[in-house]
Amino acid sequence: MRLNKRAISEVISYVLLITIAISMAAGVYAWLKFYVPSDQEKEKCQDDTALSIIDYECSIESQILRIVVENNGLFNTDGFIIRASNNYANIPTAMLVTINDPLIHGSTGGIYNFGVSLKLGEISDANFSYEPISNVERIQVQPFVNGKKDILICPSVIDIKISGCNSPSG
Repeated sequence: MRLNKRAISEVISYVLLITIAISMAAGVYAWLKFYVPSDQEKEKCQDDTALSIIDYECSIESQILRIVVENNGLFNTDGFIIRASNNYANIPTAMLVTINDPLIHGSTGGIYNFGVSLKLGEISDANFSYEPISNVERIQVQPFVNGKKDILICPSVIDIKISGCNSPSG
């Protein structure tokens, strides 16, 4: 009879240990849930935010690329990221630097900010120096919007082959 009582108390102790461990895990999960944002709470750029390049022009002597973009998406766009490549077969990685007044457009290497959101159908132009890579055969433009803390890069990318942007020596 005594042996049976010991066996029952050991089973009860294991059940209690497992119950306590599961309860602690549920408590830690509930506590961490408030500190880690869910996918629904994360800020992101809308899928239908898009730009199109309607014109470009190269000045070979000064090595300046002028592009004209139009907002053809469903949402306002605050700016774009521009990358270039000197060979169409290569993925553009060189960040072009704007020539425009930084007080108006607030741009750094590869990031061009319109200053005021570009609305649907509106057009803007920007000038970029391509001097570091000497010639440009391919550019990529990717729109972004300003989030609460940082810029939100949109999924749409314009990738075009361009000609006439070769340096005088190249």
